[in-house]
Amino acid sequence: MEAALSAAGVAVEAVDDLCALTAGGDGRLAAWSGRPDVTIVACFPRAVRALFAHAGAPLPDDAVVHNLRQAGPAAVLRDAGILPALDSEGGLTFSTDQLHGTHNAGETPASRDMPGPEWPAWFPVIDRQRCTRCRKCLSFCLFSVYEFAGDEVRVGRPANCKNNCPACARVCPARAIIFPKCKDAPINGDDPDLAPAGDFRADAAKLAPSDLKEVLRRRAEQNQNDTAKNTTNTDGGSP
Repeated sequence: MEAALSAAGVAVEAVDDLCALTAGGDGRLAAWSGRPDVTIVACFPRAVRALFAHAGAPLPDDAVVHNLRQAGPAAVLRDAGILPALDSEGGLTFSTDQLHGTHNAGETPASRDMPGPEWPAWFPVIDRQRCTRCRKCLSFCLFSVYEFAGDEVRVGRPANCKNNCPACARVCPARAIIFPKCKDAPINGDDPDLAPAGDFRADAAKLAPSDLKEVLRRRAEQNQNDTAKNTTNTDGGSP
């Protein structure tokens, strides 16, 4: 595949999982976003842009994103002026110049407490253009995925997210939460103004009893912490 693309005069770097690179704070995302005329071939453009932003490497406005979910590899490459068809649908990064050198994974807030390689990299990213900072996701999420810092809601603990649970996205009034690996629109990054509303109860029903016990434990710890913070000092002041 890469040989055929190179023969067509196109530099290509293929990755297996763009979400995993994002969650791990991989330095290649910053390298790609900083290159002129970069083209990303992956999934919905809104999801791809949110992933790069989550990694602290927002794509420039003129970056081109092709969606393999809506068009097959051959159609995408024909639209891009590249004729060879692909035999897989991994995320691909095209640039007008060959990428040189190696890229080391960088430390970002998203890379904290990362699990092992068996983790399917299921986690949300936020469309900043739609987010109203209402914090409903923060209060709703059972697994402490979100945090509020710097006057905005962030996905601070992506690895806490329950696999295949997009319930927080269904309760977001602004439809600002995206799960790139979800099949349902607009949670997958599709146009949020065209898709019908979903029902988060179907997602919550999939939680195992062990999950619920863990949720209750975390909520109890959080309540204890909040109580300790709000305890009045002996001089009448707040800590």
